[in-house]
Amino acid sequence: MKIRFALLPSILALLSISHAADCGSDKVEYADLNQPLRVSYAGEQAYLSVREAQTDRLHAFAADRIAAKLGSGIDSPSEIVAYVQCLQSLVPENAVATNLTNLPLAFFSRTHAPAIVVGYDTYRGWGAVPDDRYYFDAFSKEDGQWRLVGSIGSSFDGYTLFVHPINAGRPGEEWFLFSGSAFGNNADSLRLEVVAYDGSSLKSVWQDSSLKRTSLEGVFGDHILLSEEGTDKSGHYYEFQRRLNVVATGLKEAESDASIGSKGLDEHK
Repeated sequence: MKIRFALLPSILALLSISHAADCGSDKVEYADLNQPLRVSYAGEQAYLSVREAQTDRLHAFAADRIAAKLGSGIDSPSEIVAYVQCLQSLVPENAVATNLTNLPLAFFSRTHAPAIVVGYDTYRGWGAVPDDRYYFDAFSKEDGQWRLVGSIGSSFDGYTLFVHPINAGRPGEEWFLFSGSAFGNNADSLRLEVVAYDGSSLKSVWQDSSLKRTSLEGVFGDHILLSEEGTDKSGHYYEFQRRLNVVATGLKEAESDASIGSKGLDEHK
């Protein structure tokens, strides 16, 4: 009997997530709205002529449905992620994991309750040329109603996108690190952005899109580590790490980053 009672919370949690994932006909309407954004190369001009307007329609529908689901009593980030996955399940590219993003994700606000931020990937384009649009939406409950109060993410058009919560550099805000690599020939170009939620809107606090031959090695709350490649006076390649600390203005390079460590790359050739 004790075992049965011990399992009960887990069973209820699974049933709750299953209920959240029941998106009914919403997934059909979402797929219909997404269809004009799925094109072959031969349809490039037709796609480009409707891309932005249709993307806005799809985003408005998704945000409206997420707000409605929040109003139905969802009470955990895992439930809203399950709903987004269900909503996008008839779009093949959204139904499988890719190396473009770690979305969908959701985070309830600890500073400005009741509020939640939800990130998801909107598939666009064609297989050989990714053109996805990412959305990171903030929802707040006001006068008993959940409403979209902020949205950000289009600055990563043409990039992959990975989102990680980090410590906030200013009181009363919650911060997230956006990171991504450019598609195509510029795949070694890293873009970083710090996004803040202040209870009423989402805004970009800091960004850097000039990082060449750089990768994100780790996110540690109060700092991040970057791995970069350089050449010495003899033309030999070497790899080194840089530490960027969370500060009030975003991220700032640690004063002694060169001492973090480096190693020659030629020795591995």
